[in-house]
Amino acid sequence: MEQKKWFGFSQDLVFGEVMKNKKFCKYVIQATIPTLYDFEIISIESQKEFKGTDAKEKGVRLDILVKNNDGDLFDIEMQNANEYNLGKRMRYYQSRMDTFALDSGSTYNELKKTYIIFLCMFDYFNQGKAIYTFHEYEDSNKGLQLDTASTKIIVNGAATYVENNSKLLSIIKLMQGKSDFSNKYIDYALEKIAQINNDPKKRRAIMEYETRLLEREQYGEQKGIKQGAVDTLALSKKIKYLKSQGLTDEEIYHRYMGNSSLSSEQLKELITLIN
Repeated sequence: MEQKKWFGFSQDLVFGEVMKNKKFCKYVIQATIPTLYDFEIISIESQKEFKGTDAKEKGVRLDILVKNNDGDLFDIEMQNANEYNLGKRMRYYQSRMDTFALDSGSTYNELKKTYIIFLCMFDYFNQGKAIYTFHEYEDSNKGLQLDTASTKIIVNGAATYVENNSKLLSIIKLMQGKSDFSNKYIDYALEKIAQINNDPKKRRAIMEYETRLLEREQYGEQKGIKQGAVDTLALSKKIKYLKSQGLTDEEIYHRYMGNSSLSSEQLKELITLIN
């Protein structure tokens, strides 16, 4: 008999279900931000969508959006694949959260604190640290901080050691699929995960969700290949025209380096090939 696939804490829909519990969600927040201890969670929204004001504006869907009793906002994301763009993603998520938090007619002083937390199944910076926390500082004087009231956190779910933070270590172990029934919060999470895996309807929903993601990814790859071919053809025509106008290979290279999808070597090779 074929063994059923086990969907753990890092699976998107499972993560959303487990994080809906306020006590567990608070435990995760305190694991990543130990200095936060005196707060209560007012609301938790799973898959919170922020749409653009017009059809062309990119929207965003947050895994978990949390609001506490002080009005502070927490975006908690589970990241399975390294897409090498966390900084820019965090920047965009931050802008969306700020727009959501600041009502029309309010002043900037009324912006509450925001925390963006990415639980990654990999070490994004390959520095071996269990957690990376970011604020904004003056480049030459790290003691001079720009108070944006925002904190960005990246957790290394591949870590095996966490210094002086047993809560964070328990969350990382949970991400890795390791059991710890001695911790009541992790015990809750493991029981919830088991319930989801043993529920035929929820398993079906997860499998359909993952199928849609796979289809979208495959479509994106195919579209990217086609678009790349179109872009290269258009660039070739431009290079040919510039050469007919007397521009040198070096002049054309400097014009398009950084302004095309080609690497430096690919661009040089393309310019050389075109007569």
